[in-house]
Amino acid sequence: MKLSRRDLIKITSGLALAGLRRGAADNLVPAQQISSAAGLDAAAFTDGSYEITVRRLGWTFGGAIGRSITSISVSDGTDALGAWQQIDLTYDPLRTSSIRLYATKATALFSTTYGQAGANADPFPRFTTYPKGLFPFSYAGLWSYQFGALNPASPWLCFDGQANAFCSLLPPTS
Repeated sequence: MKLSRRDLIKITSGLALAGLRRGAADNLVPAQQISSAAGLDAAAFTDGSYEITVRRLGWTFGGAIGRSITSISVSDGTDALGAWQQIDLTYDPLRTSSIRLYATKATALFSTTYGQAGANADPFPRFTTYPKGLFPFSYAGLWSYQFGALNPASPWLCFDGQANAFCSLLPPTS
């Protein structure tokens, strides 16, 4: 069967578009995910993005390392707070960041281990998305506070109408 140039372009364009759609869909599927009995979920993607979800509240926090991951693995163990499971994200330059969920506590612990000396130029976690519809609180300056705004030079608190809250020491990045 002989194909015309037009038919060949249609076929290759269709295959390329299907490949793009497949690549976008693959990024929606976590490379690793863990859950805790306390109601937290964590997911990591190969592009360096990650999500933490609080199931009971429907809150999702999203962030990104800002570079591709060379290795993603899951480990588990026990410490003074109890049993835990964590996702380990390895990336260059010789760095591993972890998201740890405790089995019976609604607690997520974030950590980074450096495999070589270097500047602390890439903070972790670096959240870029937060739950919507929360009420913000932060300090406006020495001894003054403000509701409804977040001062990037202050720790801040976000809460809902049922007194559920989270605190952050780092402002969101865009």
